Amino acid sequence: MENGQDEWEKLVHIAEEYEPDPDLGNRTVRELKCSPVKKRKKWSVYRWLSIAACCLVVIGLSVFLPVYFSSRKEIVYYSSEDLEMIEVLDVEEFQRQEGLNFNYFSGSMVQSQAGKVILTGEIVYIEQNIVNIWSSSVDTVNLCAVIVNDAKFDFLNVYNDAVQTFILSETEIYYAIKNAQNSDLFSCLAKFTYENVDYYMTITTSNGSTETIENYVELLLGI
Repeated sequence: MENGQDEWEKLVHIAEEYEPDPDLGNRTVRELKCSPVKKRKKWSVYRWLSIAACCLVVIGLSVFLPVYFSSRKEIVYYSSEDLEMIEVLDVEEFQRQEGLNFNYFSGSMVQSQAGKVILTGEIVYIEQNIVNIWSSSVDTVNLCAVIVNDAKFDFLNVYNDAVQTFILSETEIYYAIKNAQNSDLFSCLAKFTYENVDYYMTITTSNGSTETIENYVELLLGI
């Protein structure tokens, strides 16, 4: 009994020593009014994959776009004043020295020259003038082989009229046939691309037909 009495006296002593918190009720009300703490949701695998895919696209564009735009060459427009002509006596030797590859006419009646940019010294095209004497007529041919693909020349604008087409040995030929001024001759215009070289040809002849164009294109390309 004495032990029980001792424990009771301890409890009474604790109760007498305890000081109640006067703000306990207010704090309890405030806690109840607060919004419940939201648990962080775990991201799904699909969301992680979407983020990873977006990152790969951004990285790919950052690599591809600079390479793409740096590889694109700006088209340069040249006028006759930007160029000078140099005589070419031996076209085959000229090709070897300049490291070029293009088709050309050969023969004693052919005159050749190269167009060079005055500012840079770059060879940009080869021009040939040919006279062909036939039994019943004389043909004159002007050929221009453009050996750069990032340049335009004002003297070639006349070939914008060559809009009709035909196919010759898998090569598409654009052409136009006009009456030469103050004569009975015809001016046959033709332009085409062969093995990455652009060719422009004007044939002044009494036979204004696609057959004439075909003959000279075949002679030039050896087909």
